[in-house]
Formats: sequence, C-alpha cells, structure tokens
Amino acid sequence: MSLDLNGKTITDPLYGNIHLSEIEAKIVSSRCFQRLHNVRQLGLGHLVFPSAGYSRFAHSVGACFNAERILTAIEANSSRKFEDQERQAFRLAALLHDLGHFPFSHTTEHAIKRFYRHEIFKTEEAAQQELAIAGPSQPPATYLDHEDTGKLIFLEDAEIDAAFASVDSVSKSDVTSAFIDEKLSTIISSDLDCDRLDYLRRTSLHSGAPYGAVDVDFIISKSTVDGDGRFCFDRKATRAADHLLVSRFYDFMQIPYQKTVAALEWSLEESVLWLLKDGRVNLSEQGLKALLERDQWASFDDGELTAMMREARHECSDPVYKDHIAAVLDRNPAKLVYSWEVLADLKSDEQTAREELLEYKIRETAERFDIDVRRFNIWKAPFKLSKAGPILQGSPKDRDYSEEEAQQLIHILRKGEQASSPLIDMNSTVAHHLSTLRYRVLRIYYLPSLKDPPGMKKQLREAFEKHN
Repeated sequence: MSLDLNGKTITDPLYGNIHLSEIEAKIVSSRCFQRLHNVRQLGLGHLVFPSAGYSRFAHSVGACFNAERILTAIEANSSRKFEDQERQAFRLAALLHDLGHFPFSHTTEHAIKRFYRHEIFKTEEAAQQELAIAGPSQPPATYLDHEDTGKLIFLEDAEIDAAFASVDSVSKSDVTSAFIDEKLSTIISSDLDCDRLDYLRRTSLHSGAPYGAVDVDFIISKSTVDGDGRFCFDRKATRAADHLLVSRFYDFMQIPYQKTVAALEWSLEESVLWLLKDGRVNLSEQGLKALLERDQWASFDDGELTAMMREARHECSDPVYKDHIAAVLDRNPAKLVYSWEVLADLKSDEQTAREELLEYKIRETAERFDIDVRRFNIWKAPFKLSKAGPILQGSPKDRDYSEEEAQQLIHILRKGEQASSPLIDMNSTVAHHLSTLRYRVLRIYYLPSLKDPPGMKKQLREAFEKHN
C-alpha cells in the first residue's frame, strides 16, 4: 500500500511536480501556512541578490518532497519499511518545520530575543501593553523562538485542527513523534536533513551563486539506517556529504553574511527593536498567543512589518533608530569601515582580545568625531559547521556537547559495519580538519547621519586602519 498523493500538485523549479496528500493539501491551503508565501527565506538577501526573494512556503514544500525521497531511499537501501501513517507523519513534520518563522525570518527573531532578555529596552508604555495582555497576576513576559512558535500554531490553529480531523490516516501526535524520534528525527533536523538539502540548492538557483550546487540527488539516494535504526548515509556518499558541509560554509559567507546583506540585516534588527520598544508590536509569548486568538498571525508577514516601519519612519523621534529604518526602506546600508577575518584554531583567543580593543576604539572614535556610539556595530559571523553544540573538536573525547546533540551529526555507515560513525571522525574528510578550526570575522559598520561632513566614511576607515 502506498500513500495517496493526489491531494494537490505544485510545480517547483527544482523538482518539477510535487504531489501532496489530502491532509497536506489542506494544511498548505490554511491561512497560517499561506502566510509563508510572504515570509522571505533569506531575509533582506534580495536587496543584494535581486532574485533571491524566494519564500518559506516554497522551501517548506521542497523539504517535504525531500523527506519523501529520503524515506524511499532508506527502504531501498535497508530492511527498514515505513507504513503509510509513519511516512505521512515524517512528510508533515518536514512540511511544517518552518511554520513559526517571524517576518524576515531570523533577524526579527534576534531582535525579539534581545528585547525580552533585557528589561532595559522596555519603555513604561511597552510594559503596560504587556500587562494588559498578560493580566496583572502573570509573570514577566517571555518569548518564543520560531520553533516553539511553530509548535504553538500547530497546536492552536483551528484550520490545522480541521485538517487533521478530516482524515483518520494520521494524527497530531504522530507528527510530534516524528519530530522527536530518537533515531529518525534527524531526517527533519540535523547537519544533513531534508531542510538543508532544499535550502542550498534553492538558494543557489535564486541567488545565482554556485556555492549550493551540491550533488543532492546522489546524497539522498544513499540514505539508509544502521544496525541500530539510526538515519545515516552509505559510505559512498562520504565525499558528497563532506562537500555539502563545505559548500554550506561558503554559501553563508557569500550570501547571508555578504557585507551589504549583513549591514541591512543589522538595520532591520534595530528597526524591529524600536517597534518593540515603542510598543507598536508585542511579540512576547503572551503577545503571540493574542495574535493567534485574534486571528491576526496569518497576516503578520514581511509586508506587515514593512508597513509598520514605513509608519514609524515619520514618527520615530530617535535619530539613530530613524536612520536604521530608512536604511532598510531605502536600501541605504551602513558602511563597512573595518574588517578582519581569519581561519584559526578553536582555542585561539585572538578574536576576543581584538574585539575588546575594537570596542575601546569605537568609543574613542565616536568621541573624537562627536558621533553617537550607537551608530557603530561590531558584527561577528555566528556560523557553526555543525548543529551539535557550541563547538566541534577533532577528538570525540574532547567534544563539548551531549549525546543528544551528537545525533545531529552526519553519520556514515562503513562497509561491513553495523554502527554508523560521525563524518567528522573520518580523517580523510575536509570536515574532520575544519572541525578543529573556526572562521572568525569582525567587521565594524557605521550608520551614516545626514549631519556627516563630506568624507566621513574615509576618515573612519583611516582611523580603524591605523588601529589594525
């Protein structure tokens, strides 16, 4: 018996026709899922790479398609078989994995974390607004990341409830089990999952940059499980999987971390922070629940947040925040006045020492040129080679992460063995050697002011170059 995929057909530039089941068709037609059409996968990346404005909707459908291909390959390469109910659950988990992303994706989430972690950002008006929603007896506001927001929507949305109620082939608990399955949840979330397999190729296609052009089809075809039932890849996929990790590194450096994209994302984060600070939007856990209860989440997308910034542009009295808002709306990014980068040993403390010196230099330079210090930003690339823990070490005994986190690693099943091994333990791979290194970057961005004299950017560059 095979899963019925006659619910809907979506034409995709990467995969051709993608066929969905009845319940998948109903879920993608729900307002909360349709919202993902208006949430860009790459944030403000399209302002530098004009065709890179593809949506979380397209990516989520692609992840579902890849999940199906992985399950099919596992069946072909091992004795593991999937009943329709289990197969449907994994497909839905892949489809729903990005349901809770905020407008412009990760940058807005970063602003939310900053705001609700630090009470100093809150005005009395914002605190009162939270109190009105939460009630006087409630504890201080908490926040949710996009994954927890997705869980909240999954559990609370009436249309999603109705979709599950209309079928008896799968339940919400089945999907939850797929997300947390000890052996197979890495199909959905790991260093090489259905998400990343779609993201890299889709970003390469739409940005025009070649870094994500990895051999996805071959990698998927080698999906299997080891003797313990853990999702892994046949040894023949070792080179292709190694290439994927390295390609993802270059993809991040050249697209999300491209100097102009990073500058615009900084201004976007500051703009969202001001909207939160001014009480124009409440994105605490209580505020998100209120949006769902008022049926407003489905319209809270990139366009809605842009409209808030357009309105705030004329009403913001803080010149720095106002210039950040204008930087986003007018595509007038902050200027790069200093950059340092190195591929160094994980144990190196050079970046920390250099960052401390730069913080001092920024204060000194701001005072010298009579500039608001908030117009400077030290940007660091938060890239990690693996989802497993804060760092990777070259030796298993030195690794600083739990067994649960270790599940996130790419596992390879070698010939004649029952247990699979992490790719990074294979000293013939580039990933093994990169795991002992960290790409370290420090940039200083400056947000110009209308009051700046001619040549300010050049003067600032010269000031920081002397420091270097």
